[in-house]
Amino acid sequence: MKAAIVGMPGSGRKTLMTALSGDPSAIAAGRKSTVTIRVPDLRIDALSEVFRPKKTTWATVEAVLDDSPMENLGKRLQAARGLDVIVLVAPAFGLGADGLDAALQELERAVEEMVLADQMVVEKRLEGLRKTGDKGIEAQLLARLQSTLEDGEFLSKLQLDELEEKLITPYNFLTRKPLVAALNIDEEELENPVWAETDARIRQRGIEPVVLCARLEAEVAALAPEEQLEFLQAVGLSAPASHRLVQGIYRLMELISFFTVGEDEVRAWPVRANSPAPVAAGKIHSDIRRGFIRAEVVAYEHFMECGSLAAARRIGRLRTEGKEYVVQDGDIINFLFNV
Repeated sequence: MKAAIVGMPGSGRKTLMTALSGDPSAIAAGRKSTVTIRVPDLRIDALSEVFRPKKTTWATVEAVLDDSPMENLGKRLQAARGLDVIVLVAPAFGLGADGLDAALQELERAVEEMVLADQMVVEKRLEGLRKTGDKGIEAQLLARLQSTLEDGEFLSKLQLDELEEKLITPYNFLTRKPLVAALNIDEEELENPVWAETDARIRQRGIEPVVLCARLEAEVAALAPEEQLEFLQAVGLSAPASHRLVQGIYRLMELISFFTVGEDEVRAWPVRANSPAPVAAGKIHSDIRRGFIRAEVVAYEHFMECGSLAAARRIGRLRTEGKEYVVQDGDIINFLFNV
């Protein structure tokens, strides 16, 4: 999964990337930079303690910053079309309500730019279809999308069937992508109660807010791991920016994690909530989904109570599930398949 870090010069987007990487030299001025962020999950740490595998693989999110010269926010957003998530760094410098108003204005400007960019894509395609006299399913769907965008709404609010989803996927519409608002505030404003009041206002637009001080977070990231938690607690934060940003992306995309375990590897796999077992199997390999027979499943909590897969099987906690089984967060799964 790839997240575009966007924002205008002065917003703190490069400082945030430094905080995510912990290494200022990892950010390439004037070019594209990519930082891999590990998804924090104490469960995979505990499973690795049990299995002592040769390899432990956490779920990850790649943060991508394109620092190429671009004259406006619209161009920066357009450059994010090929990625999965957009993280808008909105500067909120100033005291309380003033900072909040500045951030909300920047956020609204981004929303308008995204809607306008998608309108242009829809109108161009519709014009092409009108010239050929095509009034089929795609033309009807695009007219529906156009109406939604003209109302200033995100296309993500539309309920689409499987065929419609397939038709619009190649367009990479910006307003179909999850949007996280990273509100970059001054350090002395961290404990201002006004920020606790922003969630509802921002979430009304289907946007996930994350309040942070990028400069402070960059300082924290430069510390030794054992010093970071102490520093964060001293300034009233529960986790570094990378953790809170990833958790925000997971909430917005309704992602959960399941695990595969063994002596060779313990691994976390992200999957959409309410996914059936074969879809989860496809995250590992398309052949496993295609040849899915059944899944052996035990919940993480039950496994930790039992202490081993053998013990979980003995008392019936490790069970067999078929194609209709909906994967739950924390499931430990072994897929059986035949191709």
